[in-house]
Amino acid sequence: MEFRINAEDPFNGFVPTPGVITHLRVPAGPGIRVDSGVEEGGVVPMEYDPLVLKIIIHGKDRRHVIRRAKRALEELEVAGIYTTLPFHLWLLANPDFVEGRVHTSLAEGFQTEEEEISPEEAVAVAAAYTELVKHHSPLFTMSENSVWRLKGRWHSLKRRKEV
Repeated sequence: MEFRINAEDPFNGFVPTPGVITHLRVPAGPGIRVDSGVEEGGVVPMEYDPLVLKIIIHGKDRRHVIRRAKRALEELEVAGIYTTLPFHLWLLANPDFVEGRVHTSLAEGFQTEEEEISPEEAVAVAAAYTELVKHHSPLFTMSENSVWRLKGRWHSLKRRKEV
């Protein structure tokens, strides 16, 4: 599976959100490949494709890939710009997606679910999200030594010794 992390605001119709990437930490581990041409301090310009990076996940079956993808996306940290990361995390938790019942209107559920909260809650969520980005705090963080990261490094070292 491939996840395109774009500089777009999924809570505002996926409009482009150019700006400076003030913090970036990409995931690592077995079955995870990250393709990117940006780095911390880099600028996502309005004139070009808003793609920030692609995360490609490999595994033995769909459920395995989804588990790896959840861990990888939870390790990803991007600040300074809005990204499609919250949408991808929502998608991975969506029962239809998990079961492979995908259709062209599946993404519309993301906006529909947002509309089910009260206007006061929507304002509070939007304000908190804006503050996180404004103050350059990572939106989704795990410790530097997460179990996923440490296990991936251990497996990598084990394979090198076997060769």
